[in-house]
Amino acid sequence: MARVFPKKSVISSRNVSPNLEAPEGADVIDASGKLLLPAGIDVYTQVTDSAIDDISTGCKSAVAGGTATIIEVVRPRGAESITSAVKRVKNQLEKSASCHVSLSVAITDFNGSTEQEMVECVKNEGVNSFVLDGVSMSDDKLFELFEHVKRLGALIRILPENKSIISMLEKKMLKLGVTGPEGYPQSRPESLEADKVTGVCVLGNLASCPVSIVQVSSVESLAAIEKARGTGAMAHAEIASAAVAADGGAYFSQDLKVASAHLTDVPLRRGASDKLIGGLATQPLVVCTSGHRPVNSNTRLAAKDFAIAQKGTTGAEERMAIVWEKAVRSGRIDPMRFVAVTSTNAAKMFNMYPKKGRIAVGADADLVIWDASGKRVLESNRAQSNQETSLYDGLTVHSVVCATIVAGKIAYQNGEVQEKSAGGFLRLTANSPYLFSMVGQRDKFSNVERVERDTPRAAAPATPQQNGHKNSGEFDRNRTKVMESSIDFGGSSANRNRNPPGGRTTGFW
Repeated sequence: MARVFPKKSVISSRNVSPNLEAPEGADVIDASGKLLLPAGIDVYTQVTDSAIDDISTGCKSAVAGGTATIIEVVRPRGAESITSAVKRVKNQLEKSASCHVSLSVAITDFNGSTEQEMVECVKNEGVNSFVLDGVSMSDDKLFELFEHVKRLGALIRILPENKSIISMLEKKMLKLGVTGPEGYPQSRPESLEADKVTGVCVLGNLASCPVSIVQVSSVESLAAIEKARGTGAMAHAEIASAAVAADGGAYFSQDLKVASAHLTDVPLRRGASDKLIGGLATQPLVVCTSGHRPVNSNTRLAAKDFAIAQKGTTGAEERMAIVWEKAVRSGRIDPMRFVAVTSTNAAKMFNMYPKKGRIAVGADADLVIWDASGKRVLESNRAQSNQETSLYDGLTVHSVVCATIVAGKIAYQNGEVQEKSAGGFLRLTANSPYLFSMVGQRDKFSNVERVERDTPRAAAPATPQQNGHKNSGEFDRNRTKVMESSIDFGGSSANRNRNPPGGRTTGFW
């Protein structure tokens, strides 16, 4: 039996117009010279897996950055079941969420128990996506998982790491004396990551299952996704905001504090930022995600080597500002595309659209007032997260969030998170038409070819042996057809008139 949580009212936009009369008791915000945009949707946060933050600080980080909805990755702890983990996080949301929070569930294996729990999550718990987080799984089992996820109408999301090979490469780096953060990207070659992406996309295509590659940070992985899409794979990229903001060269910094701050849950790559921005500009349903998982900076700095150092970073508060700075202000994308990659595409992929990801009558009143003429320097000591230092520290951005509105209520304004908000758990339903309409078409018009052939004739019944020869009668009939043109032993005149090779019959012939 699924637990029933009280529903919180979600206010929809009642009217949209250049000139409106404010109803009595309404808060009026002066947005002159600013942009009114759909609030952000960050579909990959991991705050419940953080040692120093929780749902409360995670949601505060989100609204401070212009985001009204996050999708939190739920990871079962120890022997905890998938559904128990979902209910545990739901209990936290009801107490402290200041924005909308949906859930995506991490799975570590696929068996009969997992299969049933996934059904339970989709049908009764409001979950419509699952994360396969670098788990080593055989191809046949992975294919079965894809088939099952497709039947559920859910989205499977893959972190493309080959754990078994990576563990060997980490040992190799340590044996060579490479213990600092520079060993992190070197133990995870781009080619190995791209190979994993290619394999996942091939199996997803064979299963006609939509797949999403999370935390994309390398040029080769992005190229593998683009190539797979060219062959018909329904593959989508979730590009990491950290990879847009920073270059992997920081791992080789002489300053250990700077190098350690870049130990995100996926390695950053040298020279990748420009290509990833190109992906934001061109991919159809691409999104930018924060991967928000704050860590204790001092504990990480004290780790004896990169292999055991905690991986993660903030990002929910910085994500939209980074995309604006690196992609919009640089002229690579326009403000409409900015809305797409930070809000609308996510709403479509996770079946929130048209309620979210747009400004329209009937859509949820999730809005952000964006000042594109502002200027500020990102600093951890001014952020909502408890993380002491991050890779975003010292970056100058030319945008400011003036106010974030969640379900018609002000959640953040003028640098302050409001105490009263309209946040809470947001149920998601399966079968997003932006993903699964193509699946239906494929099932209807299958590419499988079948050849229609005539039924072979039944063999003639065998005749008794004659003169000691098997099937003598059949032999005689064949002899008549084949040999009568060349040999005649005094039979009919018709046969005697035939000419054997060499001329007309004479004498013996």
